[in-house]
Amino acid sequence: MRKILLVALVFLFSYIVIRPVYAVTLSSSRIGVVHGFVVRGPTTPVCQIDRPCSAPVKATFLIKQNNNLIRSVSTNKQGYFHILLYPGSYMIVQEGCPETKISFGCLRPTQMTVKAGLNRFNFYIDTGLR
Repeated sequence: MRKILLVALVFLFSYIVIRPVYAVTLSSSRIGVVHGFVVRGPTTPVCQIDRPCSAPVKATFLIKQNNNLIRSVSTNKQGYFHILLYPGSYMIVQEGCPETKISFGCLRPTQMTVKAGLNRFNFYIDTGLR
C-alpha cells in the first residue's frame, strides 16, 4: 500500500510541479515546436468516395540549414511528426531521395520557416499515379 501511495505522489508531483515548469520554459524560450503530417497520393488511379485516395507516410526526413544537417525526424505510422527547432529557415528533405531533382514518391525538398512557438507543416508526396 505504501508503494502505491509513493508512486501516486511521484506522479502527482510531476504533474503539478514539473509539467508547468516545462510549459513555461517552452513558451518563454525561443524554441519552435514543429509538427504535422506527411501523406502520399494518389494511391489509386481513380479516387472513390468510399476509399481514401491518400495514405500516411512512415519515413525519415532530414532537416538542413545552409546545406548542413541539423536534425532528422521520423514520422509514425499515421504520418505524424514533431520536432523542436530554433527559429529560422530550414530545408526538409526525405532521407534516401534526391535533393536536386523531382522524383515521384519522394518529398520535394521544401523550405520551411520556423517561428518561436507552435508551427504546423503538412507535406504531400506525389506518387505520380494517374
